[in-house]
Amino acid sequence: MPIVAVNISDGEILTYPLPLVVGKVDKGFIRVNGEIKVLVGNKCFRWPIHQGHFRALVPLTVGENVVTLTWLTDELSLTLHYQLIDPVYRIRLVYIYCHDHDGSFQAPPGEENTMESACRRIALACNMAQSFTAEAMRYHGFGRQTFHLELDSETNETKCLPFQTKLSFNQALEMSSESLWMYLARDLMTSDLTHKDTTKFLGFLSFTRYAWTPEKGEVPRTHRQVMALTRGHAALGGGGLALLGTGCLHTWSPCVAQLPVRLTDPTMIDRRQLMDDSANRGFYWACYSTGLGALLHELGHTFDLGHTATGIMCRGDNIYLAFLPAPNPTDLQMGINVCVCGTEDLETDDQPHWARSSSVMLHFHK
Repeated sequence: MPIVAVNISDGEILTYPLPLVVGKVDKGFIRVNGEIKVLVGNKCFRWPIHQGHFRALVPLTVGENVVTLTWLTDELSLTLHYQLIDPVYRIRLVYIYCHDHDGSFQAPPGEENTMESACRRIALACNMAQSFTAEAMRYHGFGRQTFHLELDSETNETKCLPFQTKLSFNQALEMSSESLWMYLARDLMTSDLTHKDTTKFLGFLSFTRYAWTPEKGEVPRTHRQVMALTRGHAALGGGGLALLGTGCLHTWSPCVAQLPVRLTDPTMIDRRQLMDDSANRGFYWACYSTGLGALLHELGHTFDLGHTATGIMCRGDNIYLAFLPAPNPTDLQMGINVCVCGTEDLETDDQPHWARSSSVMLHFHK
């Protein structure tokens, strides 16, 4: 069969909504490049093929889903079952905004930056993190074990809850990341939100703001200089709360259909206008990847994970490689190895992964 899925089988039952399908288009000695078309329900998505390999995130609805992968005249059909469970423990996503502000996040002109857009981007990113964890745990022999996200009771979609803090916008900008974590942890735990004893919070700060003007000197060249001009930011996790800024949220995809473009977006960050949190790579795609890695890293701390020599708890800025069949050209110039489509080489320095020690702890975590 020309199209082969190497990590998932027909008829599998999954407990999360956005599985990663890893596969290849086998044409003998011909190295296929192009796009694979993914049909699920009445929706169509396109993902890149690189030298015969592809990776595709596939959105499922509750129940039976027929997923059809097509390349030219070749076709592979998979039936995947998305089964809802009622977990005791879950992650609650909260988008934190100030009582005197509309909750919009910083973004370039033309990019939607409303509270609703923020919640869509965050929910999708967390579904991606959930899927990545499931695949990484499978690699370590634990099956597709992953964390559970709070769902909307009516739509069964991942829920991101707008949460109004008692802080004013100006107060929030003047606080350190540690002070924000302490204040907002108390704010959340003393709120009227339910099930706080069985819930960990993953919070996003709507009020993160970067500001450079010519009066402040030359345009920042280093990450340290960029962070010195950024206020209302955090990247901290522990206990029951992981807290992240939104300075690069505008680079995150608001929907699955845009993912291939957003994960490879070669637009350069303009440090005169916007925060650059790209691990010194300077591109929109790199900001997206660094943000996804930070999300998983800080969430890992809430699961009692310490730092490791490799993997997400070391650095996560290359996590985009989990969702694409090859590195972006700018990463290739920096010496990143070509990504292997299967998972047999998952735990290498160049490939995003949970270290073995982290995976064992996650396996036994509540």
